[in-house]
Amino acid sequence: MVRTRTIPIHLLVGLFLVGFMTTPCLADFSIDVKAGLQTLDNPLTLEETSRTRFEVELAGTTPASDNLEITFAFGGASVTSATDTYTSYDAFGMIQDTLEDTFRTYDFRLGLRLYPLAPPDSDSIHPYVGGGVGYYWLVDQWKDTHLETIDVPYTEFWTEDEGHTSIADGFFPYVCAGVDIPITDQAALLFEYKHDFMKKKDGANYGGNIFTAGMRFRW
Repeated sequence: MVRTRTIPIHLLVGLFLVGFMTTPCLADFSIDVKAGLQTLDNPLTLEETSRTRFEVELAGTTPASDNLEITFAFGGASVTSATDTYTSYDAFGMIQDTLEDTFRTYDFRLGLRLYPLAPPDSDSIHPYVGGGVGYYWLVDQWKDTHLETIDVPYTEFWTEDEGHTSIADGFFPYVCAGVDIPITDQAALLFEYKHDFMKKKDGANYGGNIFTAGMRFRW
């Protein structure tokens, strides 16, 4: 596998937050903090697995309707990890390479959320439906430790290299449905379902169902 460095995730998140908060056409901002389960294929075994997901979503009411919000979200999950050690011997000593890989998935989403029964800033329970498009990465955070030893006299030489490799990425559509339940004027409980489409590569499907719960704060 060719290992290439990727743009730092924290930089992308920072640009996302700055871009959203400086958008002047939106009103009645809210922020969601969510956690739950995301279903996707394990990139090593290609078997379906469910992993813990975390997500932050920002939203603002559009000028077109008080019942319609535009949303910006960033989320991710740790998928799997693996460690492989390769050892060989020659007349002088040992050569050993240890490869450690941790696979994580991240995504950004831009979408619309429609509240058909009441505006999202009202006091009632708010069911909603929505959808949009996103961009995802499946990132391999890797570390390669190389060790060589000489038996006589005993000597060790070692090097370590680490970085990130994006092994799958691309645009995808998604749909969502959920409900938020106000508990104060500024806070609400929320429960949400999402389904991601078209996140396939090399026989693996990184899309699927996402179930989350969390809190929504409005100001």
